[in-house]
Amino acid sequence: MGWLTCRIRHTFKILIMERKESSRHLAAILFTDIVGYTSMMQRDEHQALVLVRRHQSILEALVPAHHGDIYQYYGDGSLSIFSSATEAVQCAFELQKTLLQDPRVLVRTGIHIGEIYTEGGKIFGDGVNIASRIESIGQGGTVLFSRDVFEKIRNQTSFDIRSIGRFEFKNVTDPIEVFALAHPAIRVPDLNAIEGKLRTPSAKKRPAVHLLLSGIILVLMAGYFLAWRSSGNTTNEKTQTHASIAVLPFKNWSEDSSEDYLSIGIAEDILTQLAQIKGLKVISGSSSMRYKSSDKAIKTIARELDVKTILEGSIRIRDHQIRVSVQLTHGLEERLLWAADFDRQMVDVLNVQRDIALAVSDKLKIALSPEVKNRLADKIHVHPEAYVNYQKGQDLLLRSSGSKEDVDKAIRHFEIAIRADSTFSKAWVGLGDAYLEAVFWHRIETDTALTKAKTAAAKALALDPGLGEGYGLLGSIAFHERNFTDGQKHLHQAIDISPNYTLAYERLAWIYLVQGNVKDGLRYCEKMIELDPLSTRVKGSLGNAYALLGRYEEGIRRMEEYLRSDPTDNHLLWTLGYLQARHGQYLQSIATLNKRSIGTKTNWVLGYCYAKTGNTALAEEFLQTNLEKSKTGFVPHFMLAVQFNALGYTEKALEYLDKGIDDLGENFFVLSLDSDPMLESLRSNPEFKRLVAKARNELRRG
Repeated sequence: MGWLTCRIRHTFKILIMERKESSRHLAAILFTDIVGYTSMMQRDEHQALVLVRRHQSILEALVPAHHGDIYQYYGDGSLSIFSSATEAVQCAFELQKTLLQDPRVLVRTGIHIGEIYTEGGKIFGDGVNIASRIESIGQGGTVLFSRDVFEKIRNQTSFDIRSIGRFEFKNVTDPIEVFALAHPAIRVPDLNAIEGKLRTPSAKKRPAVHLLLSGIILVLMAGYFLAWRSSGNTTNEKTQTHASIAVLPFKNWSEDSSEDYLSIGIAEDILTQLAQIKGLKVISGSSSMRYKSSDKAIKTIARELDVKTILEGSIRIRDHQIRVSVQLTHGLEERLLWAADFDRQMVDVLNVQRDIALAVSDKLKIALSPEVKNRLADKIHVHPEAYVNYQKGQDLLLRSSGSKEDVDKAIRHFEIAIRADSTFSKAWVGLGDAYLEAVFWHRIETDTALTKAKTAAAKALALDPGLGEGYGLLGSIAFHERNFTDGQKHLHQAIDISPNYTLAYERLAWIYLVQGNVKDGLRYCEKMIELDPLSTRVKGSLGNAYALLGRYEEGIRRMEEYLRSDPTDNHLLWTLGYLQARHGQYLQSIATLNKRSIGTKTNWVLGYCYAKTGNTALAEEFLQTNLEKSKTGFVPHFMLAVQFNALGYTEKALEYLDKGIDDLGENFFVLSLDSDPMLESLRSNPEFKRLVAKARNELRRG
């Protein structure tokens, strides 16, 4: 009733306006538009109308509160004007912050200042056109505006503002620089996903960032792997197939919107099932996840991920019943190939995923090997509580920035899943992966974590000897234990079962790089990038490979390119800062690492750089903080050694280096011990030479 009252008031206001004479004045113009409204109407008309009403009712509350007027509704969008640019931006911010709460409505907004004139209850003017064009390149949850607006609000300390580039819009003479509001409560634009009313679709007319991003993979392949391809090696690890697929995160239509982890997890599980099919290229879930809530066209997603088909879906859970709805689309042609609904009890959720994988292989006309066919035909039941906690753990690992809190929570969820259903093999793998994640981020003592991970892997494979992820876990453990022979064997077993298992390729790449086999190491990096082209974890791994090989300038350039599309990613920022520090760019490294949202008070590379730039007081503070932290938590010995050495504590540095060589969790740093520029001052020290020989023997033993 409140919404209807607001609409009557709005109509009354328009009738009064129509009686007014024409007028001209300067105004801040705000356009809004619901993302994906047309397809939403086709899919669920009732739900679409609910979202439109929510959008309009919140506008009716917020616009007058910020001294503005709603002048026009047009279907799923609106046009409002304000006398103040500050009020317009603040209103757009409050609007997005509210609409991103449940029930969520994804809306684009665009703001511009220009002269307008009203006639017959309608608004005209070039400023209106520009505001609508800016809104068109927005994404759900973003606030975009022109430089004219920026100049009015730039001194407002409550706003964090970023330029996203200059754009040439249709029917707008000059390029327009567009800015975005940045705040944790709303969304910052993904520069790699910008589309809208641009003058031409040609890449030459887009911002430079698009050119850089579109060339990343091609440059990597051309520059890094040309030598390998020209060496006469005819073995091509790329999937020799015309069949390829990406599984997008499923939508959650359940009453409980907090069950997003289940909709995403079910899509990931279907992807895992598909990954076992030889002859089908399957894009990793960490890249597909980038399209969650995206309003990009299917054709665009297919082109960006280099796949022919896209699997979309949704879940609806009620009273232990689950409905999974899926549709398979030819991406480049945007042609529906197949759609179906699967209604099951929650206890049968794993069987639903296998049924979908079998149906997809059938629709794509891919012949299954007897082993895969038998495996996908097996029926498995899982306790609902076990499955829910397994997915909660997986969700934490997928989204984790490496914090100890996230890793600890993930471990707890997997343990709850195992208590609920000790025969659920994937929960055991999840537990093992969580302990390896703790090793990767140095959150727990290595020996403890590896022991528990090995127990989990053994249990998983005892329950399911054909589980590819189980062998992948064993291979990862062997890598950490410097048992490279077993590591290769288990990782190849994992790939034989699941040819699209990205983590196995990453670990194999590192094993070959450790052994000095750069050709094969980079070959597996190529495969890793092919299957997971948007993952910042994978990109960071490539950056670390650059560091290991001493190719700092190349690595720095690549990380800077990657950060154009993920400017706040902590892992990419750390990798760039690490490369800069090793290359002697200490001030640049300090600036980079201080952009991270975590670790800016304990980061050992920052401590090293402060010491190298003469700020010994701050470097000492970092060292002491880490030493205190090591009394109650885990801090890698190598990190402390580097800080000790930078401050001139040579004996302490050597003592901690010796401990680091013995710690299996510090393999990455031990690999380049003899060439690490952070330890340059120790080169002639006899004890350091002994430690280098010890490290080589340890690695050779593997």
